[in-house]
Amino acid sequence: MKSRLILTLLLLIGIRCAHAPSSAAVTSLITRIDAGDESAARHAVGLLPKLSGGDLEDTMRAIGALAVNRPRVFLRVMTGKYVDAARIERIVTMLPLSSVDDDAERLRLVRARIDALSAISDAELGHPRDVAIAALHRYEQELTLPAAH
Repeated sequence: MKSRLILTLLLLIGIRCAHAPSSAAVTSLITRIDAGDESAARHAVGLLPKLSGGDLEDTMRAIGALAVNRPRVFLRVMTGKYVDAARIERIVTMLPLSSVDDDAERLRLVRARIDALSAISDAELGHPRDVAIAALHRYEQELTLPAAH
């Protein structure tokens, strides 16, 4: 009986944890990420599969901004267990919403991220750094190609 109660409680906790956090909780988490809180960024990466819509995009933008604001923190977070190369690429190329219609600003932001990440030489951060820089270089090329007519 006691083991059945424990199992039931564990299942209920698991079900509750499987739901996405509220938008208010996501906003609070983003505020902590914006302040450079590495543990908040790690937590946010783990939550990404549970997020959708604006919460997902805003969270990815906040984590991606660390690439220029705190590149070493960004790279340490990208070494986490939930992060593969595709996720690094998606996060690092997620730019601020304010730059969506401004190609020159997007290019400036991409180059700033490349410069900041290139300055990190820690061997243990080499893989996420190389993946992120390669993705940013591809994005940079897209932004500098002449517009097709």
